[in-house]
Amino acid sequence: VLGYGVSVSSKRGVICVGGNNADGPCADSFILTVAEGVARTEPLPSLPAPLANAAGALLEKTVYVCGGTDQPGERTALNRLFVLDLSKATRGWSELEPCPGRGRMLPVAAALDGAFYWVGGVALEPVNGHPQRAYLRDGWRYHPRRGWERIADLPKPAAAAPSPAPVFGSRYFVVGGDDGS
Repeated sequence: VLGYGVSVSSKRGVICVGGNNADGPCADSFILTVAEGVARTEPLPSLPAPLANAAGALLEKTVYVCGGTDQPGERTALNRLFVLDLSKATRGWSELEPCPGRGRMLPVAAALDGAFYWVGGVALEPVNGHPQRAYLRDGWRYHPRRGWERIADLPKPAAAAPSPAPVFGSRYFVVGGDDGS
């Protein structure tokens, strides 16, 4: 049983990546389908590292997954970016340039206009030897040919909002989430 993984809808089914189980974050990924009332899974290559509490989106035929945590207990948050080209899935996941923004868990992702967006979430900062949550408003865009660039901040912090974010026309929407209050 897994929780806190990334799930992305595709024409082939729901792509599930990472997540937590009783032992901590895992690196598994698979496609979930349902046919005639029966759920089936098709394995995909494992991530290069275990990952939970991340966010992802499907940009054309490529799954992007960024951020999250790689250890039990939420001690540190990541800014690592992993991609899987579904048309060449047997090649496995690749790690691209990390986001220059702060590492974060529970961010919101979206795919829009040829780019991957990564906004909000929670950074983990050490306070008296214990990780404390810092709720984030900043946003980033990754374009496959140009890399990362900073975009406008959210009006208020947003963590654990639905992700990938809904896209309508030329905009994505951060709906709900935890603002830390």
